[in-house]
Amino acid sequence: MNLIGRQTALSRIVSVGQQPEENAVVVYGGPGLGRTSLLESARPLLPMRSVLVRANPSESEIPLSGLSLMIANLGDSRLAEFTGRFTVASGEKEHLFAAANALLSLLRGLSLDPVVVLLDDADRMDEESQVIVGFMSTRLTSTGIRLVLSLQELPVNSPFAGLSAVALNRLNRAESERLFTTFAGPDAEPGTRQIVCDFAEGNPVSLTEIVQSLTDEQLKGESGLALPFRPGPRMLEFARNAIAGIDEKTMQILKSVSTAPLVHLESLIGDNPEATDAIDDLVSSRLVHIDGRYVLVSDPLVRSGLYWGMKSGQRREEHALLAHVNRESDPVLACWHESWSIMGSTGPGLLEGAAALATEGFRTAAVEFVERALLLRHRTQSSIEEMLGVVRAFVDRGDLELVLRYCALGLSASIEPTLALALFRVKVIATFLLEERIAADDVWAHIETADVAQPSIRVEINELCATAGLLAAERGETAEANRYLAKIETDSVAGDALIPGQDPCLTVGASDGVSTGFDLRTVVVRALGGTLEPRLPSFLSADAAELQSDPIASQLDAARALTFAEHHDDARRIFSRMLIHAPESASVLRDTVRIYAAENDIAAGHFDQAGALVDQLNIESRVMRLRQLLLQTWCLTIRGKSELTGPLIAECLTLVERDRNPVLGARFFANQGTTALMRGEVEQAVDEFDRVRAFTAELPFTLHPRYLPDLIEATVRGNSPQDALDLLAEFDEQRARTPMRWSLLAAARARAIVAPDDRAIAAYEEALALFTPADSPYELGRTLLNYASRLDRISGPEQGNSARARAHHLFGRIGAPAWTESVVRPQRVAQPPPEARPDFELNDNELAIVHMIQRGFRNKEIAARLYISLRTVEVRLTQIYRKTGANSRTHLLALLTHYETQSELVSPTSALSGER
Repeated sequence: MNLIGRQTALSRIVSVGQQPEENAVVVYGGPGLGRTSLLESARPLLPMRSVLVRANPSESEIPLSGLSLMIANLGDSRLAEFTGRFTVASGEKEHLFAAANALLSLLRGLSLDPVVVLLDDADRMDEESQVIVGFMSTRLTSTGIRLVLSLQELPVNSPFAGLSAVALNRLNRAESERLFTTFAGPDAEPGTRQIVCDFAEGNPVSLTEIVQSLTDEQLKGESGLALPFRPGPRMLEFARNAIAGIDEKTMQILKSVSTAPLVHLESLIGDNPEATDAIDDLVSSRLVHIDGRYVLVSDPLVRSGLYWGMKSGQRREEHALLAHVNRESDPVLACWHESWSIMGSTGPGLLEGAAALATEGFRTAAVEFVERALLLRHRTQSSIEEMLGVVRAFVDRGDLELVLRYCALGLSASIEPTLALALFRVKVIATFLLEERIAADDVWAHIETADVAQPSIRVEINELCATAGLLAAERGETAEANRYLAKIETDSVAGDALIPGQDPCLTVGASDGVSTGFDLRTVVVRALGGTLEPRLPSFLSADAAELQSDPIASQLDAARALTFAEHHDDARRIFSRMLIHAPESASVLRDTVRIYAAENDIAAGHFDQAGALVDQLNIESRVMRLRQLLLQTWCLTIRGKSELTGPLIAECLTLVERDRNPVLGARFFANQGTTALMRGEVEQAVDEFDRVRAFTAELPFTLHPRYLPDLIEATVRGNSPQDALDLLAEFDEQRARTPMRWSLLAAARARAIVAPDDRAIAAYEEALALFTPADSPYELGRTLLNYASRLDRISGPEQGNSARARAHHLFGRIGAPAWTESVVRPQRVAQPPPEARPDFELNDNELAIVHMIQRGFRNKEIAARLYISLRTVEVRLTQIYRKTGANSRTHLLALLTHYETQSELVSPTSALSGER
């Protein structure tokens, strides 16, 4: 069995055989969560003999049958003889306890060889056996027996309630996706994966049976899915057990609800009080729930079993009835039912209904409508036009993998170029939101093969170029961004103007209501180079009501440009207005605004405001995932909660290694370097900052992480003053090309850091004199901290207390208490290398890197000799540091003194098989 999500439970079971103080443990979880498979997987890992006993539900009415079965499986003839004459006076508990004590006495006298009894479905034994086994479970010392019991539930009045217990929960999203990939393969289409995982709701058995029922075409995303999924044998059994005992009238209502992903409540009950009572009973039993005007079956598994458990004629009759009653009250649902009840129906209205449901937030229902339409209709121009509305609704809601699924299906059809370009542009946006990348070759293929003589195609090409240009700029690819934008300008000269004056995504209105005619996406790209569109500030000075009336995309572009141009207060005002006025249904927009607003506040040095925005993000959202993780990690760190960042950092590393966005890769390592510097880990800080350079070589200075001043500080603290002076010269050269306010202030701090003692005080005073109330309080606090430290060293202890107290106040005010603590924390003293072999394991790729380091090669030389990129070397080296606990290259070499990395174990080229 695949033990995804079950390692904790497996460890607890194995511990029963290893730790004599724990003689019994209970594993409990609902149907399909893998209790039986877990017990089977544990047997080979147990250090002693084990027997697996499965309770027989058909014997649950026979007293002591379960106990007899368990004892018989122990394989001892003396016990078999005893059980043949073992009886209890009655079912009263005192008699059962007496019988249990008698059995315990016998077991202690037999001196059995140690054995672990794995008793599956123990709660399906007869009651008498459960009471006796429960009593014995806490008194097994000296019997040689240890018990592992699996139960479906563990109520407080269970005979096993007092035992040590571990719950088997439903798989989380990541675990479900890993299990899906295990059975479907790595090439399965992500949208299909999302639909299957949504339906299975973390139930491993359901997920496995669904995947095994799909065709290769369905797994690849090349054809529609029949929803709800038909239940496999175990799914059907679970569903039947869930509805056992429901009376006939209530069952009829439940079957009606199962005919659609959601059912209009009023059309279902009408003025029938019995139907109302039945719905109330079903809600109380949690078989259904009410969401607004709809009622839904709570568990997709139960719905699947109910629906496909009906005969086809009965299903068709139910659909025909509900189509009739919904025709006036809910035409969307009427379309659904007609698609099943009318022979030969092509499902007219299903795609429009899917778009409406997606907009309302009923994702599962919208998916069923789309998949039904895909099965019934050929992919024609008209159906793909309707599909475009669906994918736009899914984009707004953040269901990006579904967007990519339906875009791919639409683009595979024979449709007109204008529609194909519109659909492709949605795909480009969704891909960036999900993975922060652009398929540039595909974009240029569409641009260069388009027939721009047709006005409608020219408009779509214009939109595609502007969108691709903005997204390339967000990746720091300004040359590529300008190439896209130049394509628009070139075509505008060659023919009619391609930038339509009324296009809400491209132009902004001035305060007098007349279109200014400048493209805000172009403004963003120019702002990355340090140039702000001169008309933008005057546009922003317009009345707030007029700004609110401008299209949302224009407001977002304006705020982003202002962030890059360091107009942080103006950007914050726009972001705040957007969050106030953005509809709740626009999940992607709201998350995007919060992410960009938080980045703006961090750049401005207001971490408290950034933290408040980050706290509102949906932690499960995949929209710009790496950006979210970086923000969450940084906010936790500066709040002094770095112990919570481990899983976030691990996920960041995974995404950075995939080469998604160099801007974010640089930001990740810069944050790690600043964190190390804050902790006094100077060598690690220098190493982290060195990694930043692998990402920033081609980035515009405005997108560089603000790491050079910190690297200068770390270099000085590492006793390399000449290197620090060289870095300062490099920083000044970059600033000269792109002057920015933050770099002016940070450079003044850096000059004071490298200044000799006889110039240091004056240099710090000059740096502090540059600050105004509008400048970054974080940068001011950092300058004051450095000043305080230098005063202590030059003028004696406690001379820097005044500056330090001011810095502490600033950091407390902006929500960065970790910097306050960093000052009082003593600098780490290097520890001698361990004498024993380190407790860690490196994979072949990492061993190849280590081998080269031990031979004295630097990172660039390693990259050249292993035929991999410098960035890959940096990422793998970071993983090595985290596994080993090293904080510098020197420390790493010391730790690896006893670690075998000779060429006979791993050659430098052995790791190339998995390289790009």
